[in-house]
Amino acid sequence: MVVRYPVPTQSSNLTFFTHTARILLHKRGSIIPKMIPQISISVGLSLLALYHNPLTLYLPEDANPQNAYVVVGFLVCFLTFFKTQTAYAEHLSAHSAVEDVLRESRRLGVMVCTILDWDVHPDIKRIARRILRLIVVQYFVTAEFLQRTGPNKTTNKKK
Repeated sequence: MVVRYPVPTQSSNLTFFTHTARILLHKRGSIIPKMIPQISISVGLSLLALYHNPLTLYLPEDANPQNAYVVVGFLVCFLTFFKTQTAYAEHLSAHSAVEDVLRESRRLGVMVCTILDWDVHPDIKRIARRILRLIVVQYFVTAEFLQRTGPNKTTNKKK
């Protein structure tokens, strides 16, 4: 499956800044808009810490308190990286559970199609189709239940 992104007709150095946001925010459910408040708070606090440094009143002039900001910045970056990786691992585990249900549903469908002897009785085809429909309905009901319940439930009724 090819993923199509909105791209400009002509490229220049300025299009990177104008179209990157369109690419990042193209799909519904992007994490970037949810990170904007965290990023702006972090930048604001960093600027406040940079320009309002009360330690300069108490430290000697040859002291270099900026090294502490480098260490704290590294720790904040590490924390952000760890948080992102943990969220991605949870996302993958949720997808693997749904994929396991899909795999088992497919396995049951293949078993129904291969184990039943189609020529024994004329009602076997009708019964097999009914079983396959029930397997498909069970998968979609399970997926819908997982989307509509829990802490990350969807509230959009149209979906």
